[in-house]
Amino acid sequence: MQVVAVNTLKANLSQYLNALQENGEPIYITKRGKIVAKLENYNKEKAWEEAQKRLKGSVLHYEGETEPIGEDDWEALK
Repeated sequence: MQVVAVNTLKANLSQYLNALQENGEPIYITKRGKIVAKLENYNKEKAWEEAQKRLKGSVLHYEGETEPIGEDDWEALK
């Protein structure tokens, strides 16, 4: 587990990003000695799966998914 203070990370961001890319080990960022964030590699497939899990069941019913939206409906979506 790699832990780094936010000011150290800020000063050496490029180095930490290179290390993250090479070894894949997440970096825990601290502020005043407490962990406040986690920096990890981006995984497109994992992100897509997590988004699908969060959204599953959020649309209960939708009719006319192939029909164009009317101008009045479009204005309501703004």
